[in-house]
Amino acid sequence: MQHGAPLSTGPAAPALPSRLERSAVALDEPYPACLPVAARSPTMSGSWSCHPLRHALGDFSVEWDELNRQSFRAHPMLWSGFVNQLLKHFGNGSELLCIRRQDGKADAMLVLRRRDFGTWATFLPSQAQIAPALLPDLAAAQDLLAHLPAPAWALDLMCIDTGFTQTAGLEANPRAASRSLEHARTIAIPMTGSFESYWASRHKKLISNMRRYERRTQEEGLQPDFRVVDQAQDIDAAVLRYAELESRGWKGSTGTALSADNQQGHFYREIMREFAQLGKALVFEMWFGADLVASRLVILRNESVVFLKTTYAEAYARLAPGRILLMFVIRNLHQRYPGRRIEFYTNADQDLLSWGSESRLILHFSLYRHALIARTFSAARQIRRCFTPSLLDPSLPQAEASLEFYKRPTDFPDDVKALMAQSERQSAQFSSDWYQVLLDTVMTAEDAPGFYVLRRQGKALIVLPVRMEMDLAPRHGRLVALGNYYTALYAPVLAPEAQVTDITHLFRMILAERPEIYAMYFAPLDRDSDAYRMLGEGMRQAGLKTHPYFCFGNWFQTITISGDAFVDQLSTSLRGTVRRMRKKLLQEQGRLEVITDPADLERGLEAFASVYARSWKKPEPYPDFIPNLMRRCAQRGWLRLGLAWHGDTPIAAQLWLSSHGRADIYKVAYDEEYKRFAPGSVLTAEVMKHVIDIDQVKEVDYLIGDDPYKKRWLSQRRERWGWVAYNPKTWPGLKLHVRDRLATWLRPWLARLQQAWQRLRKAPEDAATQTTNLPDNA
Repeated sequence: MQHGAPLSTGPAAPALPSRLERSAVALDEPYPACLPVAARSPTMSGSWSCHPLRHALGDFSVEWDELNRQSFRAHPMLWSGFVNQLLKHFGNGSELLCIRRQDGKADAMLVLRRRDFGTWATFLPSQAQIAPALLPDLAAAQDLLAHLPAPAWALDLMCIDTGFTQTAGLEANPRAASRSLEHARTIAIPMTGSFESYWASRHKKLISNMRRYERRTQEEGLQPDFRVVDQAQDIDAAVLRYAELESRGWKGSTGTALSADNQQGHFYREIMREFAQLGKALVFEMWFGADLVASRLVILRNESVVFLKTTYAEAYARLAPGRILLMFVIRNLHQRYPGRRIEFYTNADQDLLSWGSESRLILHFSLYRHALIARTFSAARQIRRCFTPSLLDPSLPQAEASLEFYKRPTDFPDDVKALMAQSERQSAQFSSDWYQVLLDTVMTAEDAPGFYVLRRQGKALIVLPVRMEMDLAPRHGRLVALGNYYTALYAPVLAPEAQVTDITHLFRMILAERPEIYAMYFAPLDRDSDAYRMLGEGMRQAGLKTHPYFCFGNWFQTITISGDAFVDQLSTSLRGTVRRMRKKLLQEQGRLEVITDPADLERGLEAFASVYARSWKKPEPYPDFIPNLMRRCAQRGWLRLGLAWHGDTPIAAQLWLSSHGRADIYKVAYDEEYKRFAPGSVLTAEVMKHVIDIDQVKEVDYLIGDDPYKKRWLSQRRERWGWVAYNPKTWPGLKLHVRDRLATWLRPWLARLQQAWQRLRKAPEDAATQTTNLPDNA
């Protein structure tokens, strides 16, 4: 059989064997050419085909690398050379390359292997930190099971990097039969500034520890000698030195270390040689005299610098040679490759998290052919747990976790305040100031607002801002995100080391404390965030029945150009309107200003209220919220209050919040009597230039809704979603869960019935029209 030939053999293919015969194919045997035919997916716009591999990607390497370049920024661990070495050393010849094409072009590719009877999985040797799967969007894999050799009931997508693969589309689809599992939290360092600025932003404890290690090294009379091996002819010898060092440690005693003559030793030597020939391999070493005490293997392509492996001499563990070398490596890479990203690909503990500037999750996903199969697998897991006590409860022991409740941010202890301060870097709406204004001006005692805090071994990991909505029957209530229609974005506050099991334990403790809760509502959430996924999975593992739902569209723009350039790239009509009307306004005693100073705020508040009262806007139901928010934001330096004046009369006002590289457009209004000046558009351009050129923001956000005017200014759109979770142990929760499940199942059938009914109604009308239009001589 020709290498790389598709599993469909065309019109001349022999008759397909029966399902029983196909099921009898040995799991490690090459698949017969007649095993499945690629078919057009009924639910996706692309079609899948499957091709057997023989220890290499073969002719598909070029297409693989092109997709890697387009969608994964030429990731080094997804380069065809890396994948080919994995297949060569660890493949068994039974792997399949699955390709989804749209309009003749591949938009998804992944390597699979049969895992057991009925289950397929991504090909994933332990030497691969992420799976060889080019899936820009995980939703593309939903219909792959229908095109795999039978039996194909489940597909396990292992080690999916959420930094490159979008998962929200699959997780938000209520009809998708899938589950996710957290594998690891990895870290990264974007080298966008100097090493000195990076190091200055590290935690004080890390900096103190490194000083102590260096001082201890000097006290023992040892001088680190750092070496960087970057020449192709020297790389192999450096890898052999690495293998020898690793073999002397605990990995050598367990048989998992590299060595010159074992399989993974051959793999790493060949990988490093291939990258070295391209000038893309580095080996960093640290020596004490004649002793090699630490070594790190590094590969790179395009923007990613990947730490492949690291080891150190355990005899020098007291001096932390691995950490000393790591600091040198990061400093050296900042000098060599400014603007790129260091990727660790590790399951970071608390110590390693302090080194990273960013963290993200590596996830496992299981997809099932049908919802019934998903439930069968779930039941099997439950039965297994019954006979395996260690699997009964993946969450924390009660003794390690505690739940606290605070009514106001002013009550927070210092560590919770620090966690909130860290969270506000993502959005001003995650800050203690935002919640304090909301509590002072919107919430009442009947809302029972507050903040649940989960601690693990005394450390604050999660802050969940909530309120309670009680039914008329006092025995039942709903736990709701702390917010209302002012809230454009919500999320639980998560420490970097927080895991899904922590969220699971949080909800179990809340339900134990408040058994009357029959439903929980959390929205609006960023569907692409870790918080969205972890919140949904944590509630599911806590025994709640979750349903995702769409909230609203959100228009935004990533900023990479100057303010003038931004205006120049607007549509011709909008750009022309802004320039003409700005000139006209200024010629007729008009002026524009952006208030940021708290000293000018009261004057600005008066002008804002005047414009708002004369605009088309409805009066605010909570009139104190916006003024208090402006005062609080002015104190923090976040306020950007734009005003357009005609003489001494304010004719347009806009409230923007600018913090941590992000500008949110919160309120806009203008006096329609002065519509001839297009004051709203002129003022938007003025404040836009301010936040881009002066504040240097990286993103501008129009917050809530798909209003037509927003897409005239900002070109990117994303969606905000929410979770509703029902407690099946309560009658209202069980009833609502069944209702929503039935609605999800019936909706497509009802839509088809409606379409059929409309066709039936239209048929007599069409016949009558044809009769009426007959020629006179018919």
